[in-house]
Amino acid sequence: MADDLKKHFDALWQYTLAAYKREGVPATCLALQDRYGLDVNVLFLCLFAGARGHELPTHEFALIDDIVAPWKEGVIHPLRSVRRLLKARIPSSPELVGTLYRNVLTSEIKAEEHEHYLIATTLRIPAGAADDAITAVNLVRYFRLSGAPVNHDSITILANLMSGVTTDTTAIEAQRLLKQSSLSLPPLETGKG
Repeated sequence: MADDLKKHFDALWQYTLAAYKREGVPATCLALQDRYGLDVNVLFLCLFAGARGHELPTHEFALIDDIVAPWKEGVIHPLRSVRRLLKARIPSSPELVGTLYRNVLTSEIKAEEHEHYLIATTLRIPAGAADDAITAVNLVRYFRLSGAPVNHDSITILANLMSGVTTDTTAIEAQRLLKQSSLSLPPLETGKG
């Protein structure tokens, strides 16, 4: 059981690390986080699940939120706030503040990794064939459940994320899939998906 958990965690974490290194992905994630208050780790869960052909129903998003919300609020968000404050202060004392900034950044990344571990302990996404339509459904469902508006601007940013992470999907194809998902999913979902 422990080996299974480690494999699942490693698969999710390695997927996220590889995807985050792709051109344009960090800036797109930051835009989604700052404009819409989305959790980048949950965005990567949506992408990872779609890459395995797994649609995330509403109740799985609720499970994840129940598990990770205290960690995000108590650890990740405070670290992010401190890191951003330090980044603004680096020019005043690059040696002192720069070292502290790098240490806080390292701690923030470790906290993000732990959030992935919490996700992996909550959900096991079985291996399956990648399905961009399912990825689009996962992203739109997460957007809707988070209360973020699904409109032209948000679909454009999500399409950039999808096309940046998936190798065979263009931004135009991703926009089509996201628009189709936004029309087929109910505006607000309740109960089990």
